Amino acid sequence: INTAKTVGGGGKSPAGAVLNTPLGFTGMEESTEGHTLDKVAEKLNLYHTFFEPDRKPPMKGQVEITVNGKKCKAFEGENLLEACERNGFKIPHLCYREGLSAPGACRLCLVKITGARGLVPACREAVSEGMEVITDDDELRYLRRLNLEFLLSAHEHNCLLCGETRIMRGKCELQTLVRELGIDSPSFPVNEERLPIDDSHPVIVKDPNRCVLCGRCVRACAELAGKHNLGFAGRGRETVIATGLNQSWDQSACAGCLVCVMACPTGALSEKLLHFVGDSWEAQKVFL
Repeated sequence: INTAKTVGGGGKSPAGAVLNTPLGFTGMEESTEGHTLDKVAEKLNLYHTFFEPDRKPPMKGQVEITVNGKKCKAFEGENLLEACERNGFKIPHLCYREGLSAPGACRLCLVKITGARGLVPACREAVSEGMEVITDDDELRYLRRLNLEFLLSAHEHNCLLCGETRIMRGKCELQTLVRELGIDSPSFPVNEERLPIDDSHPVIVKDPNRCVLCGRCVRACAELAGKHNLGFAGRGRETVIATGLNQSWDQSACAGCLVCVMACPTGALSEKLLHFVGDSWEAQKVFL
């Protein structure tokens, strides 16, 4: 699901699967005979990212950067966060996910770059020759904790009752970061208002109380599924992820592909199949 991306509509032919109605960004013309997968992959340069996962892209435009005092190799213009993590420097992040555009929304990946004005989100910065980067120090750790505590205080995150903890242990990226940064509880008053859960869709459950507004589901729906069914609604603290025209999920244009669920870093979106109904029971007084 990480490499899937809608490029248009198609069908089957004697040559196999073909693309008949390419989307505009592909630069390909509509064709009744259709474009074969080989032609599509060649045109969109997909071989090294999808058809041949073991094949590495050519080492072109390699430059040298300095990360935390260590000289490293990277590619000119590539994403700084990806370059740092490939060289062994882990940078906390929530809104960034490989294969999606980077909005720089969560501000957890802030780094220091020599010559830059202020702190810079690594997911939005391009690598350049001679770049000097600091990814971890006392100030950055403090600011990351602060940003994460703001996210935690926006809603009451009850991890004990969350499906990401009960069923998909270790999958919740928010919980992982909380542990890594040593946060016991938010320093700010927690918003205890409960928003309604939308379980109207046959395969997806949306719990806005666990949402951190990273926008990964929105971008995955638009950039991978090509549906544009998710978006932001409201302003300020009233902002939520909306489906369709801010309608219930089952009334929207959702195709049920689950790409938004796969992209979600918390338990805000989950597969309905993983939810369960407990057996009915009655309390019984026991005397010892």
